[in-house]
Amino acid sequence: MSLTTLLAETPERAYETEYTALVVDDEQVVLDERYDNPSARLTAIVELMLANHDEVAHQDVNDVLAPFGGANPDVALAAVMALYANWGVDVDVHLSEHQRDVGPAVLYTSLTDYGDGALYIEHFPSAADRLKELRQRAANVDVTRPAAFFDDADEETCKLAIEYALMPTRGRIYLLEAKREAAGEVYVGERS
Repeated sequence: MSLTTLLAETPERAYETEYTALVVDDEQVVLDERYDNPSARLTAIVELMLANHDEVAHQDVNDVLAPFGGANPDVALAAVMALYANWGVDVDVHLSEHQRDVGPAVLYTSLTDYGDGALYIEHFPSAADRLKELRQRAANVDVTRPAAFFDDADEETCKLAIEYALMPTRGRIYLLEAKREAAGEVYVGERS
C-alpha cells in the first residue's frame, strides 16, 4: 500500500491508498472487493475470469500477462479483458482508488519499565495527549509537590518525577515517537 500523509486537523493523519474492483458479469455483481495494491486486484480478477469463463484457455491468459512481468497491473488487466472481449465475453470491470484513514501520522508512546520485569506502554495520537497523561501520572506519584505544580510542567519534568518514584526498582520511562514514513516502514525515535 502506498502511504501518504495529508495535512488535516491536529493530530496529523496518515492515509493509504486502497484499490477497489467491481466486476459485473451477466448483470450480476460477482466481485466487489478492496485490495492493498493493483497487483492483488489484477490477480483476483484474472482468477475470477478463469474460474467463471472457459472460453479462453489459461495459457492464452498467461501469454497476455507474461510481457508485463508484474509491472503495470492495470494495463495488464485491460489486455486480459480485451482478450475475453475478443472471445465474446462481456464483463464490466470498474476499478477505483481511494484514500483510507489509517490513523495518526505520528504515534506518541510512553513506555514505563518498572524495573521488576513489568512494562506499561501507552500510545497517544498527539504530543499534547501524552503530556496530559504524563502530568497526571507525575502528580499522582510525586506527593511532595502541590498537584498544581504539574499543571504546566513539560515532558522532561514529568518524566523525572515519575522516574524518581521508580528509583527503588531502577525503573525508567521512555518517550518514543513512531512516524509513518512509507508503506511498511516506521521510524521510531526516542525523545529522551
